[in-house]
Amino acid sequence: MRGHGHAAHDDASYVPAELRETFAGRDPIERLEAQLGSEADAVRRSVLEEIAAGLAEAEASPAPDPAAMEHGVYAQPL
Repeated sequence: MRGHGHAAHDDASYVPAELRETFAGRDPIERLEAQLGSEADAVRRSVLEEIAAGLAEAEASPAPDPAAMEHGVYAQPL
């Protein structure tokens, strides 16, 4: 169970307090970080580097052709 709402502004008040308490401390990301210990920072850095590389590649790529904007969106062309 997610330990927080869907976004920063979502306080998850729609989830009953007793259900949140049942799952408190069982956040899978927090548990993995605890298992990894000091390795967690290295993993986090590696992931952030990979994201930055993907973003740089996307930004360096040519923009898509606007004429192809609807390609694959509809089952049949309008």
